Amino acid sequence: MGALGAGIALRDIDAARVTDAVIGVDGPADLYARRVMTIAAPESDRIEAIALGNRAGAGGDLVVTSTVMADILDGAAISCMLAESGVALTRWGGVSDPGDVAALLIKTGVAPDGRVRGQRTTIYGGVAPPETHIRAASSGMLGAILGHTRFFNSGDPIHHAPPGGGVAAVIVRMRK
Repeated sequence: MGALGAGIALRDIDAARVTDAVIGVDGPADLYARRVMTIAAPESDRIEAIALGNRAGAGGDLVVTSTVMADILDGAAISCMLAESGVALTRWGGVSDPGDVAALLIKTGVAPDGRVRGQRTTIYGGVAPPETHIRAASSGMLGAILGHTRFFNSGDPIHHAPPGGGVAAVIVRMRK
């Protein structure tokens, strides 16, 4: 629900479309905040917020960029986001210098039917919790691209991306 509120504030979501019937439901496919990542932390006794953005003249060498992913395997969206951020990539789409990426935040999931790219998975039918499968799959994809594990990996992207998709943000060091 936090993503819906933030999406309304950022004008990514038309407030008139948010009804009780859509809150907490994965869909409709176009009802999501394109520039928001919220995380529920039941162990926390307060609301905490971090806003990441770029401001001309702010100084420093860090820049943040974000993208929406089609699915949990969408490494192309991650590599494209990195390239658009100025990160040099190998010819295979991996990061040339892992030190260029200060951090990456990702929130991914799987479609409600458990399929990825139309293919069946065991994510919702295995003995391990779905979150375990999702984090393992996206961690492997990210580690292969980044060459390190400096990322925060979360699941359940309802209202953050299209059903079965994800959202990611990268903080990169700009080369002088």
